[in-house]
Amino acid sequence: MSSHRLSPILALSAIVVCRLFAFSADIKIDDIIAGMEKADNAVNTASFNYIQETRYSLTGEKQTNSGSIVFQKPGRCYIRQVSPLEQVIVSDGKDVTVYTPSYRQAVKDTWNNLAKSMAVPVSLLNFGDKWDDSKRDYAFLYNGTEGNFYVVIMTPKKKDTWKIKLWVNISTFIPERTQLEAENVTLDVVSDNYMINPEINQNIFALKLPKDVDMISFK
Repeated sequence: MSSHRLSPILALSAIVVCRLFAFSADIKIDDIIAGMEKADNAVNTASFNYIQETRYSLTGEKQTNSGSIVFQKPGRCYIRQVSPLEQVIVSDGKDVTVYTPSYRQAVKDTWNNLAKSMAVPVSLLNFGDKWDDSKRDYAFLYNGTEGNFYVVIMTPKKKDTWKIKLWVNISTFIPERTQLEAENVTLDVVSDNYMINPEINQNIFALKLPKDVDMISFK
């Protein structure tokens, strides 16, 4: 009489899958939000690379931006976009300057206005915003796991005209991918080479512009 037994590798895989399934099934959205809040509170500085893809449903047009971000709480930010157009964006959390070397032009505006126009990659950063405000203003929904990520969907409680999907690293509780869906447009941002609390050269936040740059202020 023949016997059927799992190989050691298959048996180990089955155990791992069962444990992962049990772990993900037990997790609750409040646990994920608490983990994200704890992780965010432990971050003083961060840096990472990003690729942002913007898709327009009406025209089928697709645009890809890429670059790197360095930020320091409570609101300092340095973004260097390398494609499709080189730009340097520096903010202190209130005001922001966007410098485009090829145009020899710089635009000064408020951070809130820039964040709305960029949509993301700034959505990958919390910038020390109060989590109590976030939990008050947004609804959070746990949407299962994908690989090593919890998938969280957040929507504004007052105006449900868009939603953001976050891929939150199961180990670090850091969002490493963000997808914003609004009317006729989808923005997808993926980060990599994420470094937490690296030493930051403070000089990058002091943007020195050439004398012949045309400065435009919207403040």
